[in-house]
Amino acid sequence: MSDPTEQFPTQPPGRGGVDPTEPLAGAGGPGARPVAGQAGWFPDPTGRPGLERYWDGRQFLDRTRPAGGGGPGWYPHPFQDGLLRYWDGSAWTEDSRPEGDAVPGWYPDPAHVELVRYWDGKRWKRDAKPADDSARPGWYPDPDHSDKVRYWDGTKWTGKTAATVPTGAAPASSGVGLAAAFVAILVAIAVVVILLVVQPWSDKSPTTSSSS
Repeated sequence: MSDPTEQFPTQPPGRGGVDPTEPLAGAGGPGARPVAGQAGWFPDPTGRPGLERYWDGRQFLDRTRPAGGGGPGWYPHPFQDGLLRYWDGSAWTEDSRPEGDAVPGWYPDPAHVELVRYWDGKRWKRDAKPADDSARPGWYPDPDHSDKVRYWDGTKWTGKTAATVPTGAAPASSGVGLAAAFVAILVAIAVVVILLVVQPWSDKSPTTSSSS
């Protein structure tokens, strides 16, 4: 999973622009509101307590940090309710855990909003499933591979996987691809058979014998 604090390039010092790692004067703080054309850090508009989100002068970006920059420690997860994520003082790490003294059970998956994952009381397990306990078969993020989706048959994960596709687009089925290849082979065989029967290359004009 990519670090959301690194999704906006920082302008090198002395080359103009705004350094998104440094809040502007007046930016952030209680009641602060973003202003068109003025970039800076502002309270997270999603309402997550203790977090700020970067405003590029036109819109909020997928780039968050603890309010004021924050020292190393656990803070509300940037995009998952009920979780905490560790901030090392300059960037988010991959470490996350449920809020409070969480007992073993199912909690939001730290990497996928569509899934829940099992927490054994000390660490995350590999067990994951759709967040809504959906009985509807469909494609969901692969619990073990961030660059793939895996098919959920309504009760369990299957062996069907595909490369990650944009939201709303259904992954191409490997069965469809095999069927298309089979049809293409049949067409090619039919063409060869027709050519062998017709033999357009042979000279079919009657031969005449010359009299001696």
